[in-house]
Amino acid sequence: MNNNAEAAQEEEFSEWVVIQTSSTSSPVDASSPLSSPISQPSQGRDDDDEDSVVPVVEEEEEDESSSTVNQPFPWRVIETAKKRLKDSGIFERAPCNYVSSTRVFWSFTLICGFSLVSSLVYVKIVRWWRRLQEEKLRFLLLQLKEKDQLFTGLTNQISRFSLPVEPVRLLPPRRNYTSNGILRVSCNGGLNQMRAAICDMVTIARLLNLTLLVPELDKKSFWADPSDFEDVFDINHFIDSLRDEVRIIRKLPKRYSRYKLFQMPPVSWSNEKYYLHKLLPRFRKHKVIHFNRSDTRLANNGLSLHLQRLRCRVNFQGLRFTPRIEALGAKLVQILQQRGPFVALHLRYEMDMLAFSGCTHGCTEKEAEELRKMRYAYPWWKEKEIVSKERRVQGRCPLTPEEAVLVLKALGFQKDTQIYIAAGDIYGGERRLALLKESFPRIVKKEMLLDPKELQQFQNHSSQMAALDFIVSVASDNFVPTYYGNMAKVVEGHRRYHGFKKTILLNRKRLVELLDLHKNKTLSWDQFAVYVKEAHEGRRMGEPTHRKVISDKPKEEDYFYANPQECICKNPSTLSE
Repeated sequence: MNNNAEAAQEEEFSEWVVIQTSSTSSPVDASSPLSSPISQPSQGRDDDDEDSVVPVVEEEEEDESSSTVNQPFPWRVIETAKKRLKDSGIFERAPCNYVSSTRVFWSFTLICGFSLVSSLVYVKIVRWWRRLQEEKLRFLLLQLKEKDQLFTGLTNQISRFSLPVEPVRLLPPRRNYTSNGILRVSCNGGLNQMRAAICDMVTIARLLNLTLLVPELDKKSFWADPSDFEDVFDINHFIDSLRDEVRIIRKLPKRYSRYKLFQMPPVSWSNEKYYLHKLLPRFRKHKVIHFNRSDTRLANNGLSLHLQRLRCRVNFQGLRFTPRIEALGAKLVQILQQRGPFVALHLRYEMDMLAFSGCTHGCTEKEAEELRKMRYAYPWWKEKEIVSKERRVQGRCPLTPEEAVLVLKALGFQKDTQIYIAAGDIYGGERRLALLKESFPRIVKKEMLLDPKELQQFQNHSSQMAALDFIVSVASDNFVPTYYGNMAKVVEGHRRYHGFKKTILLNRKRLVELLDLHKNKTLSWDQFAVYVKEAHEGRRMGEPTHRKVISDKPKEEDYFYANPQECICKNPSTLSE
C-alpha cells in the first residue's frame, strides 16, 4: 500500500514540474532573467503542447534504481529533478545572478565614503560662508563707526534698555600676501627691551613680507623669568590687531620642520637697505630664520614713514598686557590717585644694574666685590674691568638713593609728596632706603598697596612685576628715572604719546658735579638747588622736541621709542628744536 501511494504522488508531482529539455528548442539566452532553473508550472494542458511537456519521472537506469527506490519520496523527486536539469544543460547556460559578500562590502564602503566626503565639504562651505558674512559685518560696522560719530553714543543709550552683551570686536581685514619665509625671534633683556624688540621684529616682518612666529621671551637672563609671551601680553589681541599688516602664527607649521633652522643675529641699528638686500635672499633660501638676538636691530632714523608708524602701532596698540596684569595695574593707579597726585620714581639701584654698569659708589667693599663676581658670571656682559669712579663722572651710573633725595628736594618736591618706587629690590635693602623714607614719609611700593595674595601669582616673574610698575609709571603725574635705561626710555615715549606728560630726565653728568661740590661744601644748598633746576630746564621735562640724530653714532642719538615724533604730530615741523 505504501508503495502504491508513493507512486501516485510521484505521478501527480510530474504533472506540474516542467523541464524544457527539447533539443529543438532555441538556446537559453544568458542575459534573460532566470529566477530559477525550473520553469513555472503550466496553467493547463493542450494537445498542441504535448510534445513540449515531458514528465519529470522516467524510468531510472538499472544501476541507479536501487539507490533511488531506497530513499524517501521527497529526496527521490529532488534527485530526479537535479539529474534532468543537469542533462538539459540549463546550469551551463543560465547566468549567475547572485550578489557576493565582497560586492556588498565594497558597495557599502563606497557609499559611506561618498557620504563622509560630502559631509566634510558641506561643513567647510558653511564655515567659509559664515566667516565671509562675519567679515562683511565687521567691515560694515567699522565703516559706520568711522563715518558716524554718534555710533558710540547711540550704542550706550541702547545698552541702558537692553541686557548686557559681549561687545563686538572690530578686527581689521587680513592682509593677503605671499610670504617669503618665517621669522622666529628670541628676545633678550628685560621687559622693556623685549617690548621694543618685538615692535622692531613686526616691522621687519612687514618690510620683508614674512610670517612672524610669536616671539619668545628671554628666560636665561639674570632674572630667570619663565614667563612666556602669553603670560605677559594679550596674545590674541596681538595677533588680531596686526592682522592687516603681518601674518602672526603661534607655532611653526609641520611642513617647515624639514628645513634646517638657520640662526643669526641681525646687525644692530640696520636700515631698510640691509634687510632688503642682505636678509631677504636668505629667507628665500632657508625659508625659516631664527634671530637669536633682537635688541636695537632696527635704526632709529632714516626709515619710511609707514614703517615708523607701524612701530608705534605695535608699541601703543598691539602690545597690551594680559587682562590680569591690566586689572591689577589699574587697581594700583586707582589707589594712588585716590590719595592725591603722585610721583613715580624709577629708582634703578638694583643688583643687576650695578653689576652690569660697574657702579659701586656708596657700596661697601664687600658689596663691590659681590657685584664684580656677578659681572664675571654672565658672559653676555662684555665689559668686565670697570672703574666705578670714571663711570660715575661720565654720568653713566644710576643715582644712589641718598643722591636721589637731594635731587628731588632741589627740584622742589615737598616732604608730603606721594612717591611710588617703581623698582625691584633695592640693593642694600632698608639701610639704603632709610634717608629716602625719612625725607619723604609718603613713599609707597606695590607690596605696600596690594594684598600679598594678589601679588603671589606674580612672584618669581620679574617681567610681570615690571609690567605693573610700567602701568603705574605711565599714569603718574611726574615720572623721574634715576637711570636712563630701557624702561625710562619706553615710559617716556608713552608719556609723550599720551599728551606729553611731565617726565624729568636727569642730567646725571651735571648732577654728579653738583653733588660732589655740595658734599665738600663748595656749594650751599640754595646754590645747589638753583643749579639743579637750571640743568633741567627745556627739553629735559618731556615737552615736544625733535629727536637728536647722529648718523655715525646711533648709540648716542635719541632712541626712537623715547620720542616717536612721527606718531605724535601730524606735522613734525611744529615740534620745538
